[in-house]
Amino acid sequence: MTAGNLSGSGGKTTAGNLSGSGEKMTAGILAGGKSSRMGGNKALLIWKEQTLLEYLAKLLAAEPDFSQVLVSVAAADGYEEIRQRWQEDTELAFVEDLHRGYGPLEGLYRLLAHAKEEWVFVTATDMPFVNARFLRRMLRQPREGVSAVIPRAAGRVHPLCGLYKKTALPALERLFERDEHRVRALLEEIPVRYVDLPKPGIQASVLENVNTPEEYEKAKKEEACNESSSDYIQ
Repeated sequence: MTAGNLSGSGGKTTAGNLSGSGEKMTAGILAGGKSSRMGGNKALLIWKEQTLLEYLAKLLAAEPDFSQVLVSVAAADGYEEIRQRWQEDTELAFVEDLHRGYGPLEGLYRLLAHAKEEWVFVTATDMPFVNARFLRRMLRQPREGVSAVIPRAAGRVHPLCGLYKKTALPALERLFERDEHRVRALLEEIPVRYVDLPKPGIQASVLENVNTPEEYEKAKKEEACNESSSDYIQ
């Protein structure tokens, strides 16, 4: 179900809550577990001299609109060092899967169920180019009448990086009852607002993820080029 888009192409838009309105949100990271294509846990890959999970968690914790940061994992084993480091700064709460085999759908369900706020900004742990400017753009999107706000680039929807409301929980439960594992099936069950990229100052590459060692190495090279470029946008 679609509640319009923000592409400027005539889609329906609706005034709603914006960042800065005083409404807090929860931030959630879909960390999952081992990746067969990567050959290990993507959350523990090194990015900017820290794990990718910690890089994203710090980015989210720095956003004043977020009241908490949750991390969805298949199992909390293996994250002890990260949890100990974070106890010194900000509480980083881990939530574990209960229904095995549902992947991101189960992670999304756990994040929504444990969130203390009505809205949750969700990102997958393998998206290293998510940045503060993209976050602010997403948090300012109208949300009235929808249960999700999802970015889209070149016609491709990115359901693992967007805003979800707790009203999506019953739809997730229906998917579990049907033994449905596709994340995009959720978007067919709830009203969604799509945000088309690129936007001024935000490239579609912000949605790139890393699934293989080759993609990881490519992303590190791209980041090195970005940092050395005079027009690099934070």
